[in-house]
Amino acid sequence: MSRKKHTSNSKRSREKARQARREAREVREMLKMPVDSRRGVNRRAAENRRRFRRGLLWLTGLTALAVAGWALFHKAFYDNPEFLLKHVEVLNDGTLTKQEILQTAQIPSKINLLEIDLKAIDTNLRSRSQVRDVRVKRKVPDTLEIMVWERTPVAWLGYQGGDLDKRQEGILLDAEGIAICCHTLYREFYDFPVILIPREMIEEFVIYGEKVDLPSVEAALELVHLWPMEPHLHPNLHLAQIDASRHYRLTVDCLPETQLVFLPENLRGQLIKLGDTIRHGERQNRYFAKVDLTVADNIPVIYHDANFAPALEAPADAIEQQPAPRWQPRSPWNHQLSEQDLENIVNIDS
Repeated sequence: MSRKKHTSNSKRSREKARQARREAREVREMLKMPVDSRRGVNRRAAENRRRFRRGLLWLTGLTALAVAGWALFHKAFYDNPEFLLKHVEVLNDGTLTKQEILQTAQIPSKINLLEIDLKAIDTNLRSRSQVRDVRVKRKVPDTLEIMVWERTPVAWLGYQGGDLDKRQEGILLDAEGIAICCHTLYREFYDFPVILIPREMIEEFVIYGEKVDLPSVEAALELVHLWPMEPHLHPNLHLAQIDASRHYRLTVDCLPETQLVFLPENLRGQLIKLGDTIRHGERQNRYFAKVDLTVADNIPVIYHDANFAPALEAPADAIEQQPAPRWQPRSPWNHQLSEQDLENIVNIDS
């Protein structure tokens, strides 16, 4: 009886296992899942290993080809003496000399043309406040071209009580109000007017290569720009100094011995009034010592004495036209490039 009962239990267990397998098969067929055998799994694993080994061999071969190609390229160009830097073409539109540009650029000596860091040269040149824009490019096989566009100064920036004759250390301004360090004093700079502001403002607002963000300085530069455009001003009346220390007025000293007072706004209209006033004085054969243009009507004026005679302007041929450098920067711009190195590797083509 016991044996018969055990056989019956085993049969039921086998039946349950078969039923479970049938249900699992039905579920896989419903989900479209492949039925994998152990042999199929092993076959796919072996195939994957073979694919991995083939891919590794291809990668090793391509790496070897790339290394060999780079070695050939490096030998053909970087190790080729024909690509050694021999000529530097310097083109600029201002007062910087080619020597100053080369020293500022800091070009290494005995270097391959392809190894030159153009971005570093560009950054070095732009660090000089005189430089407005730069373009540096290679010209194979052995030439480097540097093109520099400079800022054009129109006025000096000084402070009240300062010694304005020491302009070799002065601050120049271009028409946009960007501060320029005067490294070399040229003859044409002498005629620029001087804009005066308090000394503490120079220490606070003036950064070389950046705009002087002061409304009074902007108004003074606008006056410098508009002055030669007014047709009724006497040609011998020159701007010498503009006191822009007060935000509500500009006090202008002109040559010969004339003082003008402007409001910072509507400068063009005030210049027209000044031209009318000068014509009125010429009809009376009188010269003005002071004109206050801040008044809308009945402009207050002060005349010179009747025997006053302005100094005549020097003839154009009596003025030296060639720029004459007065000094050099206190420290050299480039400590790596000596004069001998320049002579050895640099040929400046004009």
